[in-house]
Amino acid sequence: MAVLLGLLGVRLPGWAYDQLLLSVSVLSAAGTWWAARHAPQPDRQAWTLFALGLSAWALGDAVYNLYGHLYPGGTPPFPSWADAFYRLYAPLVTVGIWRLMRPGSGSQLTRLLLDIGTVIVTVFVLLWHFVYAGAVAESENLPGLLVNLSYPL
Repeated sequence: MAVLLGLLGVRLPGWAYDQLLLSVSVLSAAGTWWAARHAPQPDRQAWTLFALGLSAWALGDAVYNLYGHLYPGGTPPFPSWADAFYRLYAPLVTVGIWRLMRPGSGSQLTRLLLDIGTVIVTVFVLLWHFVYAGAVAESENLPGLLVNLSYPL
């Protein structure tokens, strides 16, 4: 919705944009909880993990918005509790995706893990070279650096 408003040229004030993103996060989490409840039994655990991940993201948005009210016109702390909730999203959704995959034999699982490992190493090397090395060299705040490095692009 935020993208659609941007394409239409509608500019929202910062607080309204934050509330819009929070609303989308909450509705996404609620819809995924509904899907988890109605999913067939083999997929229910995966959908529950998706719902937990989206709920964590919505909590991150809520905490971020709260910081906006506590620090009007200022800069909220970094890293903050919002980052802790945002960071829960990726592992929960990743495990959910893993639960949906059903590799057959042991050799299929081995090939899948080798493919995943190859992609992870390649992406990490590229990110380190083009993004992370500069951030590490310029960083003075270790907790902030660790949070920044843990976020996907």
